[in-house]
Amino acid sequence: MRRGTPEAIVNASMNQTLARTLVTGVTTLLVLFALIFLGGDTLWGFSVALVIGIVVGTYSSIYVASSMALVLKVEQSDFVEGKKVHADELP
Repeated sequence: MRRGTPEAIVNASMNQTLARTLVTGVTTLLVLFALIFLGGDTLWGFSVALVIGIVVGTYSSIYVASSMALVLKVEQSDFVEGKKVHADELP
C-alpha cells in the first residue's frame, strides 16, 4: 500500500479494522447492559457513562478519525515509518 493514494490507504485500513472495532464495541456493550440491569442503583450511573463513552468512541474510531486524517491532507510520506535513531547515534 505504499504506492496508494491517501484515500485508498485509509479505505483499506478502515475495511481491515471495521469488524474488530464493531465486535469489541458490541461485546463491551453487552457487559455494560448487564451491569445496568443487574448492577443495581450503585452501578447504574457508572454503567450509563461507560455506555455513552463506548458508543462515542466507536463512532469516532469508525467515522471521525479517518475523515479527519483526509481533511488534514495526509500525504503518502506520512504513512511511511521513518528511520529509527538509536541513542548512541544522537549528537
